Amino acid sequence: EASRLKSELIAKVSHDLRTPLTSIIGFAEMVQLGLYGPVTQEQEETLGKIMQSGEDLVVLVNDLLDLSQLEAGTLRLSRVPFAPTALVPRMENMMRLLAGNKGLTLVTEVTSELPPYLMGDPDRLHQILVNLVSNAIKFTAEGEVRVRICLLDETQWGIQVQDTGQGIPAELHEMVFEEFRQAEYSANAPRRGVGLGLSIVKQITAAMGGSIKLESEVGQGSIFTVMLPLIEAEAEAEVEAAEKTQRERPQA
Repeated sequence: EASRLKSELIAKVSHDLRTPLTSIIGFAEMVQLGLYGPVTQEQEETLGKIMQSGEDLVVLVNDLLDLSQLEAGTLRLSRVPFAPTALVPRMENMMRLLAGNKGLTLVTEVTSELPPYLMGDPDRLHQILVNLVSNAIKFTAEGEVRVRICLLDETQWGIQVQDTGQGIPAELHEMVFEEFRQAEYSANAPRRGVGLGLSIVKQITAAMGGSIKLESEVGQGSIFTVMLPLIEAEAEAEVEAAEKTQRERPQA
């Protein structure tokens, strides 16, 4: 009963926070664009920080909502045809600037062995990919973040995110997937977020019938591999219909 009430409270608070946060970001953007008059460079930079902080809070709110749904067993996964190649440009639109701001190179690859169309939930797969790439960027000071979408074997396909960060000690490998925990493996790493991203990735992956593996050593970077059941979609027409539905769906 206590767990159910906690999940309901988190869900209600998350929903109630979304509207004012969206308004804050929207109004700050309008001011930054000069719709209410000219702004100085210093004001523009400050408004940018307001927008970034608002967007960080939106991510946190969405993570809390997902967490409550996962705990309550109410998270819904779609099962539609999608092209795995489409996951990359959608992620790049969000992450390339973030990587560039830190001087990192974002490298992507979709291997040719992968079937052109699969069945799954492209929105949740996008969420998994963005969380993994965002985490890699956060804890990488220099070098690159490499994303690989590939066929693992006859029954599984995978999403791999590799970074050139300083790595994670073996004794902390399990901890990084715990809720509200972030591995203290870098004294210089920024403390953005409350440690929900990897936990949510692991739980959504499990809900899809998959698993996640971490390979990392101190000084050698990290590789996160999400392993998912390989379910091919049969007809290209089904994919086109699913993508059309996806485009027409109202965005939250």
